[in-house]
Amino acid sequence: MLLQLRNSALCLVAAMVVATSAVAIGSTASAAAPKSGAPEAAIAGTKDPAPPPHIDPWIPSLCATAEFTSAYSDPPRDLVAIGTITRCQQYIPDSKFAVAVYRPGQVPVVYTSQLQRYQADQLTLRLDFFVGNEPVSDGVGVCALSTRHHRVGCARLSHGPDGAIVLEPIPVDHPLVQIAVTVIYDGTQDLPDPGCAHCV
Repeated sequence: MLLQLRNSALCLVAAMVVATSAVAIGSTASAAAPKSGAPEAAIAGTKDPAPPPHIDPWIPSLCATAEFTSAYSDPPRDLVAIGTITRCQQYIPDSKFAVAVYRPGQVPVVYTSQLQRYQADQLTLRLDFFVGNEPVSDGVGVCALSTRHHRVGCARLSHGPDGAIVLEPIPVDHPLVQIAVTVIYDGTQDLPDPGCAHCV
């Protein structure tokens, strides 16, 4: 009788040990497994997916026209070209234009922060465009663009015999300006007001 009780107690202890081990193993497995809501990339240890590309902020007004009529040297800002740009008769909301400088041997660049909006209540806008340094002897081109590939008015700036700045209108397919601009997205949506001589 006593021996049977002793054997029963030993069996009970063994059963408790086995149950405790099973619980411990189950707890460890649960801690190692990822949460059901964890992203797949985090589980695999991969990097987050790249963000989607930004939306092109340059909305064109394809039938726009432009011309440059004069230029002057402004010592604090060097050289400024004067002109006008006229949008399409039908206003395109949030449509924009740009002005680019074409220097021999260089690729023209337009930053997205330099894009300017057409105005709904103004068909024609005045352009006071800061060109930069004085033109080189070969001349410098300046064009208004309705898109990165579409020039709508161009001029050539050079020095006259007396050293004065000379502005000469040129065709939009002139060799000096017949090159596509490089548009650089600089992370800003703030656009300058038209007619600002030093903000384009």
